[in-house]
Amino acid sequence: MAEAVSNGTMTTDKDKVAVATTNPLEFIPIPLPGQGQIVWYNDTNDYIDVQTFDEKDAWRLIAYETRRIAPKQAAQLTARGQVIHVRVANNGATYDCEKGKTYVLNGTTVISKYKYTLTIKISYNN
Repeated sequence: MAEAVSNGTMTTDKDKVAVATTNPLEFIPIPLPGQGQIVWYNDTNDYIDVQTFDEKDAWRLIAYETRRIAPKQAAQLTARGQVIHVRVANNGATYDCEKGKTYVLNGTTVISKYKYTLTIKISYNN
């Protein structure tokens, strides 16, 4: 739940953002940027605990999502923005991941996987 404040400061509750008006129980909704999604593959033999953070959360104070990923399994992680910050509790590292990509954690490093497409150009000489 968003907290009621009367000084006009912003309050948040994961997916809700509002500004308090003069009436502390009345909120004006503020549009949020779109969610970003990545696929995170755990290529280890252990469970890993991950947290995601919004692109603009430079201090990584409020986790958008907290997940436990089983060994050799993938999970779709979300947060707001074009870049999702992912913190892995097992190794203490934080990774900046671009929205829409797949990432593989092999225990110590993260590898970005790209999907390649083949384009064939056919031209006819008349």
